[in-house]
Amino acid sequence: MKTKVLIGGLTMLILILSVIAGMSIAYATITSRLDINGYATMNSGNWSVHFANLHKVNLIGEASEKVTPKLQDGLTSISNFDLDFYQTGDGAVYTFDVVNDGGLDAYISSITIPKPICNSSVFNDYTNSKLVCDNLVYNLSYSDGSSVNINDTLARGTTKALKLTLKYSGNLIPTNPVEISGLGITMIYSQK
Repeated sequence: MKTKVLIGGLTMLILILSVIAGMSIAYATITSRLDINGYATMNSGNWSVHFANLHKVNLIGEASEKVTPKLQDGLTSISNFDLDFYQTGDGAVYTFDVVNDGGLDAYISSITIPKPICNSSVFNDYTNSKLVCDNLVYNLSYSDGSSVNINDTLARGTTKALKLTLKYSGNLIPTNPVEISGLGITMIYSQK
């Protein structure tokens, strides 16, 4: 009897293995092979946002330029302009470009345009200082006149034309000379 159980168990084992082998063959015949092929390029991550094309000043009225600004510090700074105004309506407009020659998109993450500081050449002459500062137009805009704002984008490989305007729009002329300082604008571009 032990022989029958052993032969019966062996037969059962062979039968189970045959069923498994048959299922594997059947499964193999109903499968498909799918392939995905392609290519990608990782572009350069270099960063190059800077100023370019600083044009000659456009003077308004009787204004004169004492010192012409220059592009400095790797083209990231426009430095040392100095102007004289003589009458109402005098002003100056500087035009230049901001360029993104890098491989990354950029945006303005911070912009600081301070309020100019006016000081009369005569000690304690607050009247003339206030007159000038209250009537001074000082702004940075795009060439079309629209405002430069935080989150403005500068896509890689593009250029935007900017203009810096300084103008005296008052109806009265100060009785003493007034020096205007604090005309530094800071824009910080960050990776988009």
